[in-house]
Amino acid sequence: MRAVGIGSTKGGVGKTIIALNIARELADRGYKVALLDADLDNSCFAQFTGANALVNVTEKNTFETYKWNGIDVFSMSLVVGRTQSVSMEASRYAQILHDVITRTEWDPDYMVVDLPGGSSDIYRTVIEILAENYIGDVVVCQPLMRDATEKYLHLHEYLEIPVIGLIENMSWLQIGKKKYYPFGRSTVEEIAKKYNVPVLGKIPLSIEVAERIEQGDPIFPEELRGPIKEACTRIEGARIQKPGFITRLISTIDEKIKAQVEKALVQFILIANKVYDVNKLRTETGFRDERPTLLLITDETGTKELTRVAFRLRPDGLKVLKNPEELDYGIQTDFRTLARIIMGKRRLSSGRVVDYSPMDAWLHGDIKTFGIGHAPKAVKGLRTLFENPKIVEPLRARLGGVLKHWI
Repeated sequence: MRAVGIGSTKGGVGKTIIALNIARELADRGYKVALLDADLDNSCFAQFTGANALVNVTEKNTFETYKWNGIDVFSMSLVVGRTQSVSMEASRYAQILHDVITRTEWDPDYMVVDLPGGSSDIYRTVIEILAENYIGDVVVCQPLMRDATEKYLHLHEYLEIPVIGLIENMSWLQIGKKKYYPFGRSTVEEIAKKYNVPVLGKIPLSIEVAERIEQGDPIFPEELRGPIKEACTRIEGARIQKPGFITRLISTIDEKIKAQVEKALVQFILIANKVYDVNKLRTETGFRDERPTLLLITDETGTKELTRVAFRLRPDGLKVLKNPEELDYGIQTDFRTLARIIMGKRRLSSGRVVDYSPMDAWLHGDIKTFGIGHAPKAVKGLRTLFENPKIVEPLRARLGGVLKHWI
């Protein structure tokens, strides 16, 4: 089985209708196809198709799929109905998705996943469960939402998730012989060039498509199906590529690396106190919090502790605390993230080296901070300590020989 996601960080750009059309095209090409509506709290399948049915549970406690045009479908809208609201903690969504994927009566050649808008827990959960079968994502964009598209492509680059290509939806509106651009001129070619991904095509706003959805038939007319056919051709030619962030989760570490990490931390503190006027730094940046902070360094799985150090930023320097009394603020990261932050670079599994910032690490969960008021402290601390070239450049010069191996 090969799985392909249809996604965007922005809701309302047409992911569902693209997913439905891709699933139908793959089925028309002779494949067994499953459609997973992973947008659990805003599932649209029943509305778009007019389906009026409920997914059943078998005696083996597995889900039976709903058959739509020969496609096996699971959608929350077929479990609880079209208008029932859904609001749960992230861990519950993850558990439901795991159960749906692993305990549903289907055995497809292709699983098309209609992803929810955004890029948080549900998105990662789907990919983690399907990692052994994942070929990548079709990214749906809209001309006006350029920032959202770039965020999504940056995420794919960061997590090393393959991109099948871009489909620009709502690209124009044709009235008579004249074209209108209600969401602005097309941006897809420029974005695709910047991120080195293919353009699969553009789909206009269509009154006919809207009318078809009202009638429960979301399949595009033939003249609009070019991008869908191109997407399916590329899906057929794509191979399974385990996303890079999954590989990082299972990497291991040995005692030699542990010793190098500890050495790097010692050097960091010694250099910080020797090279910088900490009191001046506190004055210039306003970073004056003297409460003890715990820095915890782990392996990449986050399950094996390599070292921990408690410190306090005092006017006379960065002081390591042997027996801290009140540790109400903590920072956890892994050894490779620390190396990447200091070096400002990250090597992808392909071997390509890209820029890497402290904000990258924090916003993607590679740095975790804990304690009351941790978010503003994290932003200020990262900006102060690791985005200041006066601080990081001497560190790179002194520690680069060790750290460059771990970026």
